[in-house]
Amino acid sequence: MKVPTMKTTSRFAVAITIGAGAFAGMAMASSPSVIQKENAARQFRLDNPEARIMNRFDRPHKIAATRIAGGATALESANNALESVATMLGVDASAFNPVGPFPNGAHTIQLGYQPDSGEYKFTSVYWTQTADGLPVYNTRLNILVRNVQDHPAVYVTSDLRDVGGFKAFGDLRPNRNMAQAAAARQLGVGSTISNPEIVCFAGVEDMRISPRTAMVFDAQNGSKLDGTFKKFLLIVDLETGVVLHEKNLIVHAADGSVSGLATEDSGADECHDEVPTPMPYLQVSGGGNTTYTDVNGNFSLPSSGTVNVTAGVSGQFYTVNNTVGGETSGSTTIPNGGFGSITLNEANNDEATRAQINAYVEANRFRDYLIDLVPSYPVMSTESFFPINVMVSGSCNAYYDYSSINFFPASGGCNNTAFSVVVHHEIGHHVVASGGSGQGSYGEGLGDICGIAITGDPQLARGFFQGDCGTGIRNADNDFQYPCTGGSSVHYCGQLLSACFWDMLGTMSAYPNGNDIVSRLFFESVTVHSGESIDPTITLDILVLDDDDGNLDNGTPHSAEILQAMELHSMDEIPEPLGNDFCASAYPVTHGATAFSTVGAFSDSDPFSDTQCSGTYLGTMDADVWFSYEACESGPMTVSTCDTVSFDSSIVVYEGDCDNKTQVACNGDGPGCGGYTSSLSLTVNQGSRYLIRVGGYDSGSIGNGNIIIEGPSDGPPCNNAVVITIPELPELIDPSGGTTMSVSIEPGDSQPDEGTAMLMYRNNGGAWISSDLVAAGGDVYTATFPAMECGSADFYISVEADGAEVTLPGGAPADVYSKPVYTDLEVAFDDNFQTDQGWSVINGATTGNWERTTPSNGGVRCDNPNDADGSGICYLTGNGVDEDIDGGSTTLISPVISCTSGSTVSYWRWFANNCGADANNDTMDIDISYDGGSTWNVLEVVGPVNEANGGWYNPSFILGDVPNETIVLRFIANDTGAGSVVEAAVDGIRVERPICNETPECPGDFDGNGVIDVNDLLFVISAYGTPEGDANGDGGTDVDDILFLINLYGSVC
Repeated sequence: MKVPTMKTTSRFAVAITIGAGAFAGMAMASSPSVIQKENAARQFRLDNPEARIMNRFDRPHKIAATRIAGGATALESANNALESVATMLGVDASAFNPVGPFPNGAHTIQLGYQPDSGEYKFTSVYWTQTADGLPVYNTRLNILVRNVQDHPAVYVTSDLRDVGGFKAFGDLRPNRNMAQAAAARQLGVGSTISNPEIVCFAGVEDMRISPRTAMVFDAQNGSKLDGTFKKFLLIVDLETGVVLHEKNLIVHAADGSVSGLATEDSGADECHDEVPTPMPYLQVSGGGNTTYTDVNGNFSLPSSGTVNVTAGVSGQFYTVNNTVGGETSGSTTIPNGGFGSITLNEANNDEATRAQINAYVEANRFRDYLIDLVPSYPVMSTESFFPINVMVSGSCNAYYDYSSINFFPASGGCNNTAFSVVVHHEIGHHVVASGGSGQGSYGEGLGDICGIAITGDPQLARGFFQGDCGTGIRNADNDFQYPCTGGSSVHYCGQLLSACFWDMLGTMSAYPNGNDIVSRLFFESVTVHSGESIDPTITLDILVLDDDDGNLDNGTPHSAEILQAMELHSMDEIPEPLGNDFCASAYPVTHGATAFSTVGAFSDSDPFSDTQCSGTYLGTMDADVWFSYEACESGPMTVSTCDTVSFDSSIVVYEGDCDNKTQVACNGDGPGCGGYTSSLSLTVNQGSRYLIRVGGYDSGSIGNGNIIIEGPSDGPPCNNAVVITIPELPELIDPSGGTTMSVSIEPGDSQPDEGTAMLMYRNNGGAWISSDLVAAGGDVYTATFPAMECGSADFYISVEADGAEVTLPGGAPADVYSKPVYTDLEVAFDDNFQTDQGWSVINGATTGNWERTTPSNGGVRCDNPNDADGSGICYLTGNGVDEDIDGGSTTLISPVISCTSGSTVSYWRWFANNCGADANNDTMDIDISYDGGSTWNVLEVVGPVNEANGGWYNPSFILGDVPNETIVLRFIANDTGAGSVVEAAVDGIRVERPICNETPECPGDFDGNGVIDVNDLLFVISAYGTPEGDANGDGGTDVDDILFLINLYGSVC
């Protein structure tokens, strides 16, 4: 059985404290509809064919492209990129605060420091998602912009939540009493809390819940002196007081395992001698003056005579606290103009003193290295007096609690943990937190990397256990593979990340500064990483940061070495640009094996059903890609990914084209196939086109491999003379002319006859007219529609090959394309059901009648699990537990809607009657009235089989004559047969009326081909003396119009 797993995150998002009534009058959060997201994703693929996209939780998480947007400044470019990708990401571009994920909330930071020039390659811009004015907890949008001319935005990281329909709780004041009570329940009586902050909480990582107004705060209890100290982050529902999420803010360095990491000169105090070491940045006082030592421990203190100078273990960047006594210090007397020295821990006979010196020295040692590589690192580049606590009660551990690092004394068989790489590791957790990322396995791995970067040894903490100076507690020199499955602890799986770092040091060893390059890339990648997971998105992060021209297709300065190291741990699976992410760009396949990848693919909303493959675990078809197959003969065909792909696959096959397709076969887990891969068989018909859709069982099922096709005859191509394709049809044709369409005409068995490629069109059912296609280079042509009367246009493409006509569509002129001819469409009516616009319900069923509400049953009984347009609310039937339509029909009637002839009506509908004992015997009827509801005409009937197995569908209809310029819509969901489960839903009702402006945008361009040429001049001559050839607007056609065209001859419109 396949069981989904749940994870929690530990990253704290910046929140904003809200006073009562601060957002009075705010609109509830809204999100783009499914179709809007899909259209935006399709357009993004068209605009950025080289884009590499990696998904997480069924939405784009990483997007790399050459130029997503540009601008006069880096910030302008980032804002333009935000506008470009927001709809594709499922969010409103205005629903963001310019606040980063760092503790200081920085909106921008500089990355890619170049030591030779002192400049930076990138500006990294960050936002926090908002909902109804509140920050959404643990969210971020990060856009990386190159610091070159035009400031191209090249990389997007998104970690966002679905918050459509969210409305903030009425009273937005923090409730400290409620927060204090929650802390007492979770941590015990006597707990103290920080000031609560108000957020919208919709889950963390792959935990997804309906958004709630919540308080977030720190709570702590106990003491570091007796080992009872606890510190948690709590998120509490502001309305109910329920704890929605908790996170332990104590991040330990070790968990009692016997593996480890350390080097000879950085082991425990049992293993090595103590030697004089400079104490950098240390506070020195004397004679009423205070100064700090430099990096070598030297200082200069103003004085006018002999002065007594004192130094402890408090410095510019770190302050050490001894929890079992006073902090060590030393002093010396320096004569006027003389030189003196202080040696701390000179006797070297006290564990607590030695721990203080070790912790201070190693913390500063690591900070120097980090800031030297990344001078602008968030928080840590400007932070002062960060606390270090030694001799904390306990044994065999150390921890980070987001406000300090803490080390235990020697006891329980372990040495004192305040030594070299353990200190580096705990500071590493602070690096992760300051960089805005999550802890977990990622934080443990990055912490280990910090120790390796300083010491150059893959072992962590040799001598951690007493009597064992040769073995550490973890080892980066390993063969861990992605995904990490060998151990349950975050420390164990953190070794996957440290292994990648260690092996990259090896692959980069030929470079004189290879260690610094690798360290810089890993440290900077923290700022573009989100969450706690270790996965190949980290590889893409590193490649983008290493890149120097915004184009990953030509590699990066060190891409060969980076990928070589990541490949050793199966971390090199990064997305290639996908050309078959959508149905319209389906990749043609023939018999045999075709390699493909679903990494970075979007998830289409095209409906599918498991009715034809029940019990095979078809899944959700996430991250799907498309193929097309033309049957040259009738007969059996097999479509298979059985044991040939690296992920849990699902296959759905349709017959037809993208706009008119019927599902004919499907499979989730094929018989005898390992790894939940797929195989299906069907009978194909000669001359038919089949669309093959391959996706994943769930959002975590992505990968690559081969699809195997075996069918009748030798397979396609099927002796086609030429192959005609239209990548994208226009949605509207401009009545003033000039609408263009790209057409591809590729040779098949024959070459297209020169000069025969034509656009064939007719306006409002008139006679067919031909227009030459214009060659645009290679096999690509441009079709330009001339000026027409408003209404509609039918059209097809025609070309001759060896004297025989070939058309697209193939059945032309009987089978053609048809599109409306209007300047634009304006919205006459738009209802997402967030408010009541006057709909009425006739309760004709005994149960399950229409109601306007938020879906609540999660789709477990054929009902819709969510609304269609992302607003949160829709009209649906049977929203109670185990409730559906029973005992009759329920009718939903719209208010009177004003519109005109030629208007377009569209809506989202859900209908399912495939559950229960009497499946596929009921219908959903959609009617339209042109007289206020007195009489009704059928618009469509859904079911009993077609499109009646659930799924959101978005039909649209172009109306003919609307005599009274008003319409009424009616949706009737029926349960009229034997007992069965019938569910229906309606959402996103939209009526658009046409705008018609037939005036040419370019006077004189009468044939609408975009240029004033001989055809326009001949037309004016033929219309001489009539109004039809009036080019200069004086109402008639005369010699002035001829001279007007001659003056403009050759002009391009």
